[in-house]
Amino acid sequence: MQELIQHFWMPLVDKAMSAPSSSPDYKLLVFMIDNDGYIEVWPFTVAEQLDDTWKPHIPLKPPKLTPILNDELMTWVAYEGDNLPPKLQVEDILKDNKDGVPERVLEHICDLCNCNWFERQHLWIKY
Repeated sequence: MQELIQHFWMPLVDKAMSAPSSSPDYKLLVFMIDNDGYIEVWPFTVAEQLDDTWKPHIPLKPPKLTPILNDELMTWVAYEGDNLPPKLQVEDILKDNKDGVPERVLEHICDLCNCNWFERQHLWIKY
C-alpha cells in the first residue's frame, strides 16, 4: 500500500492538479478496500472525512467492510433459490464462509456454481 500511494497515487494527483480538466465531468478516484482490517496500521496518513483541510494527496479512510453473515446468506438463498443451480446448498456456502469477507464469499459461491469470477467481471465492473 505504501508503494501504491507513493509511486502511483501521489504522482497521479500531482499531474492531475498541475493540468486540471476544464470539464467538471472528469474525476480522479482510487478505491481502496481493506479486506483484512489493517487500515489502522497502514503506513501512511488517511483522512477520516472530507472537510476544508483535506487535500487530494491524502486518501480517505475506507469504511470497514460489513461481513456477509450466515443469516444473510440463508435469506439470499431463500429468495434467489429458483435462480441458483440446484446443486448449490446453503451448507456448502456456510461451511467455508471465509469470515464473511464479501469478495471471498462471492468468489466461493462462484466456484460452487462453476462460474469463473473473472470471466464475468465485465458484468459488474462498469469502468
